[in-house]
Amino acid sequence: MMKRVLALAGSLALLLILVCGCGGAQDSSSADPADGDSTAEEQKFVGILFPSAMVDRWPAEAEFLKADLEALGYRAEIQYADENANTQHQQAENFITQGVDMLVICSVDTVAAKQIVESAQKEDVAVFAYCRLIEDITYDGYVAEDNNAVGLMQGSYIAENVESGNIIILGGAATDSNGILYREKGVEALQSKIDSGDYTVIADQYCDGWSPEVAMKAVENALTQNNNEVAAILCPNDGLAGGAIEALAAQGLAGKVVVTGGDGELAAMKRIAEGTQTMTILKPSEKIAGAAAEAIDAFLSGGTPAWTGTVDNGAGEINAALVDMITITAENLQSEIIDAGIFTAEEINE
Repeated sequence: MMKRVLALAGSLALLLILVCGCGGAQDSSSADPADGDSTAEEQKFVGILFPSAMVDRWPAEAEFLKADLEALGYRAEIQYADENANTQHQQAENFITQGVDMLVICSVDTVAAKQIVESAQKEDVAVFAYCRLIEDITYDGYVAEDNNAVGLMQGSYIAENVESGNIIILGGAATDSNGILYREKGVEALQSKIDSGDYTVIADQYCDGWSPEVAMKAVENALTQNNNEVAAILCPNDGLAGGAIEALAAQGLAGKVVVTGGDGELAAMKRIAEGTQTMTILKPSEKIAGAAAEAIDAFLSGGTPAWTGTVDNGAGEINAALVDMITITAENLQSEIIDAGIFTAEEINE
């Protein structure tokens, strides 16, 4: 009887060992990376480099792009460079070290960013330029508003609404290809009236770092030197427009001078509603980010993005997806901004 009990106990012990052993083997197998879910291993990584978090447009647009990419199954991370080209280069190097598949670069300095592209290409990392065309090197694509149209829209607005008088021309950062392009295209639209003498240019200045303070001082100086006589100020973005309007307000001229802008910031919408800024260019952030995400997905999936054309950056023609823009004035603020749900009436009028 005792032998039977001992034999039964031994059998039970053996059974427990086998059961536990099988269970342990099953757990180990499910935790084995080689046999697990391969989604994480296959997930592609996109590094997003933006110039600053201080301009309203950039953080909103970067987050749209990140969310769109994540919805498509990508890993995406954002870095802001505080308008420092060296910082942006270091952030790019860090992304490359982490093994990104693509860098999306809205560059601080469109010339210096060539070095970032070179570093990426050495490691077979794809590069898209975003909204600021990187110069003098070929890369994989460019997604932006139609930057050739921005300055033309701003300059044409002045030409169509100001018959004659003194004008001030402000450019963005001279280290940014857009800062130069917007000014050149704006002047192109004004040139016939400048040549005819209808317009007298009393100041023409680039604003380092797209600084509103630089714009304000440039306008202050021009007003002082010309007895406050100015009919229009060509500003390429809303930040510079804000600086220009501060200088006008100090002389009781806010609302009496045509002031252009660009980017469609909330602050600009408030000034348009108040009558101190005349117009802005709405660059639809969600559409631009969406177009970028679609192009990135097509490219990294081995397909061909839906390019709308090419843009010459000095080294060759870069495939580009360009998004149309809208001129916003007091006349269409309700329909294009409030009714469209971009900003509420409460936000604009608070």
